[in-house]
Amino acid sequence: MPTGFVLCADDFAITAGVSRSILELLGRGKLSATGAMTSRPHWRGLARELGAFAETADLGLHFNLTCAAPLGAMPRLAPGGELPALGIVARAAVLAPAVRREIAAEFRRQLDAFEEALGRPPDFVDGHQ
Repeated sequence: MPTGFVLCADDFAITAGVSRSILELLGRGKLSATGAMTSRPHWRGLARELGAFAETADLGLHFNLTCAAPLGAMPRLAPGGELPALGIVARAAVLAPAVRREIAAEFRRQLDAFEEALGRPPDFVDGHQ
């Protein structure tokens, strides 16, 4: 790849198949970065394999507030344990300070999960959707 060119695949850990494909592309040198969803069930089992690419690719946190379950309790934003659609998240974040506090706590949990698994902070942070 030319210098300065970045090809990033988001959604690492969203499913085992997506993650395996990203690992294969990283191994072939076809990707220069990936963002990991540390709140997804496949994260723990695949993080070590992803960590092997720390010297050859940028590994980031793909912060998730809209897909499946959060890592911790979010009684206002996700009272049933499932994260809502993006429009609901955005509206609640604008209108409710308590929701913003829940989002900040969830961000910390997802960041901690990345750092605990890989032993270092992410190279970048972006967001799902």
